[in-house]
Amino acid sequence: MFNELVIFLFRRVQCQYNVCITFKIDLGSNPYYLAFAIEFVSEDGDIGSVEISSPSSKGWLTMQQSFGATWKTQLNGIKGPYSVKVTTIESKKTIYVSNVIPTNW
Repeated sequence: MFNELVIFLFRRVQCQYNVCITFKIDLGSNPYYLAFAIEFVSEDGDIGSVEISSPSSKGWLTMQQSFGATWKTQLNGIKGPYSVKVTTIESKKTIYVSNVIPTNW
């Protein structure tokens, strides 16, 4: 048996948007690689594409689906906070959430 202790820190931030959506950062994420799961997408719910942007980027960076509802990307030096655009498959509706992932996530 393995006896391992995993310590993680989190902080709660108040949501100020009218869309029911949650981003859960993957434990393997680091300053060069970001992956997160997207949960509770309102409307039709099936996600077709995800993009992120930040004040240090030049436009939007398209993420790749890793598995299930988890999406990933190489950050290439882009620093947070990150804004996220999620586009659903069925309705093609785009949900935009500004600065939802803080700089020091």
